[in-house]
Amino acid sequence: MHRKNLLITADDYGMSARFNNGIVAAVTAGIVRNVSVMVYGSSVEVEKICARDIALGVHLELPSGATVEDVEAQVQHFHTLFDRLPDYLDGHQHCHIAPENIASVIAVAQAHHLPVRSRYAEDRSVLRRHAIATSDRFISWHPTRTQKLMHQLAENTCAVTELVTHPGYYDAQCSYPYNQQREEELVFITDDVFRTLIRDNYQLVRYDYLHNQKKESMG
Repeated sequence: MHRKNLLITADDYGMSARFNNGIVAAVTAGIVRNVSVMVYGSSVEVEKICARDIALGVHLELPSGATVEDVEAQVQHFHTLFDRLPDYLDGHQHCHIAPENIASVIAVAQAHHLPVRSRYAEDRSVLRRHAIATSDRFISWHPTRTQKLMHQLAENTCAVTELVTHPGYYDAQCSYPYNQQREEELVFITDDVFRTLIRDNYQLVRYDYLHNQKKESMG
């Protein structure tokens, strides 16, 4: 059986050092291959993540009606931190594909030849219409919906799927509401049951797979 491709991405790197440690644990376990960095976060630990065999993206934080300059500034700040451009773009709480922001994100993605996360068929269509590489499906989940997630992954037939995760360790000093659940996510995605399902059904890929795939399709 042909193995499908799966991007497992960890969001929110840089929000909290405790969250960072959980993300690094998931990377070390070999399950997370893509990490989205909040470049203006208070806890961006470059050395901890930059030498890993993973793709690094910008987890954009954008106001409603973001300009091209707003998006480009975060890409350039990533470059300042990591001494290279990011491998892809996505957004905190999906702000990057909000109708009032997507055009600015597309302009920056085109300028730097970057893939962009899509969520629904509508934004996926918009991105592809502008020749932006993106996955065929997006799956989000919550620790209370693990059985649904396992079913979605087992029944999925898309060529390239992105599964977003938020692994971490509980941070009592962080006010962000999605906090303790991060430990539950980390335990689940590093568990043998989940890892076996992935191993039997998918090839784990990095975001640059989308970029390379797009180049190949263009000849």
